[in-house]
Amino acid sequence: MKPFKVTVAIPTYNRSAYLRQSIDCALNQTVLELEVLVTDNQSTDDTADVVASFQDSRVRYIRNEKNLGMFGNWNRALELAQGEYFLLLSDDDLIAPDFLERMLRLFEVHPDLAFAYGKNVFIDSQGCQIHQGHTAPQMESGWDVTLGFLRSKRTINPCSELFRTADIRALGGYPGDRYRLAGDAWLWMTLALQKGKVGFDAEAVAYYRTHAASETSLARLDMWLEDHQQLFQDLKQWVPSQVAELGRAFHQHDAIMLMELLNKSHQQGHPGNLARAWQYRHVLLKHPSALVLRKWIQLLLPVPLVQQFKSLLRGSR
Repeated sequence: MKPFKVTVAIPTYNRSAYLRQSIDCALNQTVLELEVLVTDNQSTDDTADVVASFQDSRVRYIRNEKNLGMFGNWNRALELAQGEYFLLLSDDDLIAPDFLERMLRLFEVHPDLAFAYGKNVFIDSQGCQIHQGHTAPQMESGWDVTLGFLRSKRTINPCSELFRTADIRALGGYPGDRYRLAGDAWLWMTLALQKGKVGFDAEAVAYYRTHAASETSLARLDMWLEDHQQLFQDLKQWVPSQVAELGRAFHQHDAIMLMELLNKSHQQGHPGNLARAWQYRHVLLKHPSALVLRKWIQLLLPVPLVQQFKSLLRGSR
């Protein structure tokens, strides 16, 4: 049998309502030499029936004997992948029809890439656009991409990345033994810093869905902060002369993430946000930037006043 060019892996668990759209967009790629590998983490809904409704030999369905957890399911898909390249497409995310074609073109022109990624468009539960992610140079060093991401100037999600399957297998896959949430960031950052070059195509669009079940919340903040500490420890070996700058970038990333979560909670009318801000003051004080200060002010002001101020700013542009 002729090997597949790309494996589009769709790990899934109880999300059949979105799964059909994800499989559809994978099968409708302009690249035909692909397989769509669905690894089911013991779903209790009609996931199996949804997959069975696709009469396409490129679709392969594997039901795990037990729930392997998120990264365990991702690694199961990586283990079974038959494609030369690997895309992890969450069961609620989408990619444009020419996404894979554009990603592969970057690898053909630049065979030494660590990975290639496309533009992220954030959509809601109904598929309506919320906002777009950042753009980037077509070719960039792994160090610059890593710093850009930590400084909130680059947008990278699993559905927007294409890897060589052999490269991520060589790393041992996704490190679920050390990370609860940031294992995907470890993988792409490690590859970027090891191999040194990352490609970007602004016309290759990936649609990252945000909804109540997928959003980062204050309840999981401690897990993110612990993961980021581990990520810093793991990455600094690749940039021994730039460890201090890497540490500052992580402090900035954590402070901005915390203030964005607090402000979102504040706007939704949840009480106790100032107390939470004080609880995590050690995170905020490590990076007293103008952006963090601005978000502090937003947190202190009444929500209607903040909204009026934002409206005035938009009207003056």
